[in-house]
Amino acid sequence: MLETTVAHRLASRNAYIVSSNVAGDRTTTAFLICEACGDVNEIASPDVADTVTRVLREQGYQPRSRILEITGRCGHCRDVH
Repeated sequence: MLETTVAHRLASRNAYIVSSNVAGDRTTTAFLICEACGDVNEIASPDVADTVTRVLREQGYQPRSRILEITGRCGHCRDVH
């Protein structure tokens, strides 16, 4: 099986990250970015995607991309600092 990867631009970091989200702009991708250690985790949640889709539809908004960046502290850094 051939694994496909794509790159997403993280605007808050002005950087690109390899992503396993092969659906591209047809789905919502969320990244959890730790401000302490710089770790970035990609999350896939149907609930998040459904909520974003509903809100966009209600607002009549047509997104160019659907990438969420959530910054804060990861579990490790939260416990250490």
